[in-house]
Amino acid sequence: MGKKGKRVRRMGKRGLEEIRSRLSGSRFRCINEKLYKCKSDISFTMFNSDPKLYSAYHEGYRNQVLTWPYNPVDKVIQWLKQRQELVNIGDFGCGDALIAKTFTKKVYSYDLVATNEHVTACNIKRVPLETGVLDVVIFCLSLMGTDWPLFILEATRTTKIKGRLKIVEVTSRISNPKEFINFITSFGYALHSSNHNTTGDYFVWFEFVLEDRKEIKEDKLLQYNHLLTPCLYKQR
Repeated sequence: MGKKGKRVRRMGKRGLEEIRSRLSGSRFRCINEKLYKCKSDISFTMFNSDPKLYSAYHEGYRNQVLTWPYNPVDKVIQWLKQRQELVNIGDFGCGDALIAKTFTKKVYSYDLVATNEHVTACNIKRVPLETGVLDVVIFCLSLMGTDWPLFILEATRTTKIKGRLKIVEVTSRISNPKEFINFITSFGYALHSSNHNTTGDYFVWFEFVLEDRKEIKEDKLLQYNHLLTPCLYKQR
């Protein structure tokens, strides 16, 4: 047995798994930073030209979820179970489409790459839906990229009047909740409820009701992207 083989043997299975985990985590952090700091068109092209990148990202994401106090998607699912009137659901940035897997309701699941049969691959600033068809649009940790305000514009287009907008984000991303709320309400929403005044929660959530669909020009929106700061994970 060569020196390399002896080192691997001494290292053992646990040591090899730790190295693989660190390499996976490092790649996840690199991709994650890219997603937050570029426009969604670039992310869409990047993942669809190399699907392995998307697999690597979601593997790292699943590992990251294990370090959180809870998975916010589970909370969203609980919330939906209590609101039977919300029949047509838009899950924008759905990942593995856990919401669609949970319900028999119509769930329109969109993400950059289709990881399973529930997901439609697209850029969520332009989804293949007619205007005003959704009872609720959900963004659960999916307002990524420098053009995320355009995602809100698309959600507003596809939501029914009196429909809901549910946003869940890492609390540290929103330094000024009041400004963020004011920005969302400028699209025609009214704030229904939020936990942004609660201290200590790792995640912040907002629920809005669409009262009136305002006319907003796309080129005016990107100046507000600073209202959400990138969520960059440190190396452990």
